[in-house]
Formats: sequence, C-alpha cells, structure tokens
Amino acid sequence: MRLFLTGGTGFIGSHVLAAALAAGHQVLALRRSPASAPVIPLPRQPQWCEGDLLTLAAPQLQGVEVVLHLASAGVSPKQVPWAELVQANVASSLRLLELAAEAEVRRCVVTGTSHEYGNAARRFAAIPPDAPLEPLSAYGASKAAAFQLCCAPSPSSGAWSSSTAASSRPMARASSPATSGPPCGAPPWLGRISP
Repeated sequence: MRLFLTGGTGFIGSHVLAAALAAGHQVLALRRSPASAPVIPLPRQPQWCEGDLLTLAAPQLQGVEVVLHLASAGVSPKQVPWAELVQANVASSLRLLELAAEAEVRRCVVTGTSHEYGNAARRFAAIPPDAPLEPLSAYGASKAAAFQLCCAPSPSSGAWSSSTAASSRPMARASSPATSGPPCGAPPWLGRISP
C-alpha cells in the first residue's frame, strides 16, 4: 500500500514509519529538511518529501492510498504560541485533507491526543472514544478544534469529497467487531479506527 506520512520524525511517527516500512508498505514521508531524522533506526528509508504542509501540493499525493497525519506542534514540554498551534494543528490539518481529496486519496487518518480530553479524563478509568473534549491546555484545545473541524462537512462540498477521513481519537476503541459507523456521533463519511 502507498502511504503518505506526516510527523515521521517525531516519537510516535518514527515508530509508525518503522512499522509501515517493515510491513512492506511504500511510504512517502514529509519532513522539514534532510536534517530531520526519525528518533529510531528504520528498517529502510522511505521516500522523503522535503517541505511542510504549507508547501505541499496535491500532485505530490497522486497515487497515495492512505494519508497518515501525525505531525503536530506544541507537544509537551514545548510551549508554542497560539497562532502557531492554530496554523499547524488546525489549518494545516484541514489543508492536508483538502489536498488529499483533490488527489483522490481514499482514506485519511488524523491522529489526536489525550490532551483533547483534559478535564473529562478525570472522570474515567479508561477514556471512552465519546468522552467530551475539555482540554486544559492550548495544545489540547488546538487538537480538539482540529478534530471538530475534521468531523464537520467541508464548506465547499458538504463532505471531504472522495477522501474518507478518520480521526484516531486517543484511547478510542471500537466497542466490538460488529460495531460499524463513525465514532462519537460523527458524520457517516467518518470511518472508525480500531487499534
């Protein structure tokens, strides 16, 4: 399968990248520069795409079957200004979905964070996927905003065109293999992710 990965030089992204390559997938991974490197050794190198989500163009996603969006700004302990959080975690995520739809990518997975749950997490031993989003930090709020916008229909088309988006809500699990449809009362075009 041909994958496009953002965040492949971060902690979680490096592990996802290594696993995808080990499984034999063809991976096109976005990185800011050749100096950006995964935090763990890889079984082989992916095809690297230098730049960021602001410079990415739809033709670069041609032939990609799945977009895995793990890139994020403001991951603890980094402190990032609001404007950068909104640009990186909200606007860039939506732009990536729009580019994927334009390139006719069949599936997009946008990862979340436990920081989205914030105060709500205190009420659960295990956070259910439909727990309310009550972030306690600017980072959590920006990721929650991105999740909410990814669940909303695209203003231009009413849906994310031919692209199917899925949000990997942290700690989320499908209740059973028979469960179908989107999590959290999201629109029907939003797929369910089961870890």
